Amino acid sequence: MENISKIKLKKFGKFVSGQVVILGLLFFADQIFAFTEAEYLNTYITNVLGFEYKFVAWMVSISAVMGLITNIIWGIVSDNTRSRWGRRKPYLFFGGIVSGIFMVLFAFSLKIAGGDPYIAYIICIIIDGVIIGISSNAYYVAERSLLPDLVEPELRGRANGIVEIIGYIGMIIIVAASIITDPLFGGLNESAHIFLLSLGGGAIIIVSVLAQFFVKEKPVENIAKKPFFKELIGVFNLKVLLRENKEFLKILFAMIIYRIGIYIIMPYLMNYLITTLNLPMSSTALAIVAAFGGVFILIAIIGRISDKYGRKRFLPLFIILTSMFYIGVPFVQGGWNFETGGNVNLILLLILVPFVIFALLGLITPMQAWSQDLLPEESRGKFLGILNLVYTLPQIIGSWLGAIIADRFGIEYIFWLAPIFFLTSIPFFFRVKETLQKK
Repeated sequence: MENISKIKLKKFGKFVSGQVVILGLLFFADQIFAFTEAEYLNTYITNVLGFEYKFVAWMVSISAVMGLITNIIWGIVSDNTRSRWGRRKPYLFFGGIVSGIFMVLFAFSLKIAGGDPYIAYIICIIIDGVIIGISSNAYYVAERSLLPDLVEPELRGRANGIVEIIGYIGMIIIVAASIITDPLFGGLNESAHIFLLSLGGGAIIIVSVLAQFFVKEKPVENIAKKPFFKELIGVFNLKVLLRENKEFLKILFAMIIYRIGIYIIMPYLMNYLITTLNLPMSSTALAIVAAFGGVFILIAIIGRISDKYGRKRFLPLFIILTSMFYIGVPFVQGGWNFETGGNVNLILLLILVPFVIFALLGLITPMQAWSQDLLPEESRGKFLGILNLVYTLPQIIGSWLGAIIADRFGIEYIFWLAPIFFLTSIPFFFRVKETLQKK
């Protein structure tokens, strides 16, 4: 049997530790905002406006295309910014403020439209697909660039783990807020969406302001600026990209395949948990505690493993193990729940949900560290803009595949489709070189 080589773990310094916590808070707001956008803007279309899932897929697709374009532009612009406020911070501020304001306005789309759902849908498309699509990507590219800017490769696995754990606390808060909408507002109706979208928009506004005071960017005078249009044109020069950044493009392709599986699930997850299962508040809260308690432990473990043994050694094993748990999700509705008298197997749900959520959120830890290792220092923003393909293209493909399965067979069967993409990504991850080597 091949010996598993270890890499000596490097310790965090005081500066890096402090900045990692701040980056965690940025991701905290990111997750509240992004989860609100990914879930509750979508439930607004189905639950408030009364449209089918395909209308959700259209809005998600338009937003994704806008994100793909603007993320690259913001990345190039931030790479070349040398302001007294910093290289990335101005875009955190602009992106957070504008995105937050318009997320709140989204909740009032039906009122703005005078009660006409079709006009309201057009307003939703403009707000989410265009305005938030532009502004939120300024925030995202700045936030994602800061970790590789500030944290060296030997610490990135654990740093990403810490950032994600702090961030997912934000997700717990927004999910918990959705649970209390039933007793407060009688379900995911218009009033509940005003409450949830105000929380999502408010969180990113507050944190984007705080970031101006607490993020400490490193000096970049030694990094040369590059002409904007030359950099932008270079994005589309596939020959040069393949020659100079072959490993980056390999991991880009592997992550796209994996994340198609994620986006088959994510746009419809809260519809499944809240509307389809229709669990009482106590049972839903128990499922969330089980999910994130298990996920936090697994993230801490895989972050340490990726710094100690390298990025890819154990990743395929984790993908295979977590994918196996997806098979059981449709059977959650095959048992009796004595609390509700409904057809939900709560015990099976509690067993499955930590691993289901870990595949959606936790396995990103080593993938993020791995992709960050492959970013050129002088063009991290631009390449993170290119890497945004793993968020946008899978959104389009995954949301449509999920919508087709949910509309035709039932929303629970999206959990059988997603693992096909998880498992398909494994051979492509094997082709990417290891970026951490034993010294």
